[in-house]
Amino acid sequence: MGIDVYEPPRLPPPPRPRREPVTHPPRWWLHLTLFVLTFCSAVLASVVPTLYAGSLSEVLEILRLEPLLLLHGLPFAVALMAVLLAHELGHTVMARRLGVDLSLPYFIPAPTLFGTLGAIILMRSLPHDRPALLKVAVAGPFAGMLLALPLLAWGLSRSAAADLDQLAASDFVFGSSLLFAGLKALFAPDAEILKLHPVALAGWVGLFQTSLNLIPAAQLDGGHVAYALFGRRHERLSRVTAALLLALGIYLAIEQGIEHGAVWALWAMLLYMLGLRHPPVQDERVPVSRRQKLAGLLAFLLLVCTFTPVPVSRALPPAATPTIHRGDQPRPMFPPRRRPLRPPPEEFRL
Repeated sequence: MGIDVYEPPRLPPPPRPRREPVTHPPRWWLHLTLFVLTFCSAVLASVVPTLYAGSLSEVLEILRLEPLLLLHGLPFAVALMAVLLAHELGHTVMARRLGVDLSLPYFIPAPTLFGTLGAIILMRSLPHDRPALLKVAVAGPFAGMLLALPLLAWGLSRSAAADLDQLAASDFVFGSSLLFAGLKALFAPDAEILKLHPVALAGWVGLFQTSLNLIPAAQLDGGHVAYALFGRRHERLSRVTAALLLALGIYLAIEQGIEHGAVWALWAMLLYMLGLRHPPVQDERVPVSRRQKLAGLLAFLLLVCTFTPVPVSRALPPAATPTIHRGDQPRPMFPPRRRPLRPPPEEFRL
């Protein structure tokens, strides 16, 4: 007699609950505060060199007596912040379209020649594939250039020729990239040295910032493009790029002075400190299309056209051939009251 044993049917294991993506609510107050501080810092960076003050206390005293002098810094600050914002919004809009979680831009105010170190965006989720990574990477530089180029052309058309006899050694000379030289030839007056209009200076900063971001190393915009195009060979390219930047900095420091090569040496050291590797995307098997490769090559062509070997230097004697001179900004509506110089004690004799 057989015994029937009941065996319950084997059911497939229940599906794992789908993990919802972690969302990070933006801290609007922090981003807005940094934006306002950076804007104010850019205003001061444009106004302070025109005050001819010898110390910080004199600058504060002049601005306290005549706060309307700050209005002269608005053209530079508005144009510069517009270019920086266009760059960052290009990344943000494209990332939202492709489902990549990005933070809002963190603007960085700093006591530099331009009042800022730019802005950064944190990538909180990995792009799905290399084509998505490339689209997000190139969207920022392309969007920033769409605004920087017309601003630069307009500003160059309103720049004036500088008087070589009044060129002081303390004035700044801004280097010329291929793209800047072309726009200067088309729109600027025929002069050996230009007094850059504040909007033209903001456009120059936009070109320089674009070239820095498109350097094919680490997780810069150019680094993202390099990883999208070359995959795991990105790390080798990053090491070569950082070594070339360091070599360029050392060469310029030896040939022209430490201040000319410092920017590239420091940039190379910063890349080494932040790390030259690039995290993988979620799906490495998705190929990059021919059109996307063309966009990546166009980004590197933009790097070549905007790269400036010697970005900023001190003014040279008139016998030399300087490039672009910042010059004086528009004269204040109310000339600052300067204190009379106190004669040395030995002149007070009875």
